[in-house]
Amino acid sequence: MALRDVNQATVDLVKQYEGIPDGNPATDNIDPYLDPVGIWTIGWGHAITYQGRFLKGAADKAQVQSLYPGGITLAQAEALLHTDLMNAGAMCRR
Repeated sequence: MALRDVNQATVDLVKQYEGIPDGNPATDNIDPYLDPVGIWTIGWGHAITYQGRFLKGAADKAQVQSLYPGGITLAQAEALLHTDLMNAGAMCRR
């Protein structure tokens, strides 16, 4: 499935409600942050996983930092959002 298969209105809606928090505004890139339920997240709500499990809380902070040592760019955040939406759409079509 190509990125163009994600409806722009859907992307815009997610962006409107999700926002793009930055775990460290002092850096140039977008850094991971803990979402309200304690899951490490980056970009527009991309839950960070490692070996099939969500990374959570202080115990997983070092793992998150090793996965995203310099954060991500806005373009990378866009790509993660598109991939997440395509995966969600594929799950709905099953």
